[in-house]
Amino acid sequence: MMYVFCHIKKVLLTRMQVQYDLHLLSLDEEEMKVLGRQNRESSNR
Repeated sequence: MMYVFCHIKKVLLTRMQVQYDLHLLSLDEEEMKVLGRQNRESSNR
């Protein structure tokens, strides 16, 4: 019984980690867009 519980816990933690990584990736993309926009504006000047 203990083994099953540990396994479920590990799966849940892994899933949370994946969700967190995806969240960070989407944040990176947003920041890249903002940075790209700033770069274009500064090069237009």
